[in-house]
Amino acid sequence: MSTRAPLPWLRFVRQSGAEGAHWAAAYEQVAAIQQTCKDAVEVLRRRGLAEGSALLRRAHDELCGMDAEGMPASVRAVVDRWYYGAIAYYHYAREEYDDAGRCMDVAHETVVFALEQTGGCLIPLALDCWEFEMHRARIARERPDWSALRRHTARAVAMRDGRVPLCVLGDGTAIALCDVQRFYRALPDLTEEDRTLLAPIVDDRLSRLQAERSVRTVLRLPGFVIQYP
Repeated sequence: MSTRAPLPWLRFVRQSGAEGAHWAAAYEQVAAIQQTCKDAVEVLRRRGLAEGSALLRRAHDELCGMDAEGMPASVRAVVDRWYYGAIAYYHYAREEYDDAGRCMDVAHETVVFALEQTGGCLIPLALDCWEFEMHRARIARERPDWSALRRHTARAVAMRDGRVPLCVLGDGTAIALCDVQRFYRALPDLTEEDRTLLAPIVDDRLSRLQAERSVRTVLRLPGFVIQYP
């Protein structure tokens, strides 16, 4: 459900070539909507439901204005990814888990659509589909549904060690971790800081370790000991 952007993804998109630079320039015109969604999630984490809801309404109004500006469909799709991620967290905070799950699915679909509309400059966003799987695990934990929790966490680890794709496009093209790694490895002029940030993605061992740490965090229930067969 998080709208957090752990990497400077837009800069990497811009560095990928002419298509990426053109796309990033268009996205920058509406990137403030992503920030509004991020602010909403941060407020909701502090139990500020009323303030968070107001920020989400503002994001919705900004999205409507964006439609009037005639932005490319892929730009709208990526903004929708952050919006529906924030809406999912709103429902999660209200213990409306069915609605949270549906919004998570919509967020996933927006990423797939954006990837279908471009020539590959948005490949980094495919990794968000791993985050969505982790969020589904959190929803299953809160229900609680231990079978679904095990299924989502196992799939999330498999995504990060390359055994299953991150997502599948409408034409059947599978986008896997290796595709994201290939994108980042091809970028020119990476700084040492960039390489450090990207290490948990481009290094297979670190990628799996990151997934396993995330899974352990999801499985850690205060006050409970759960036996997983």
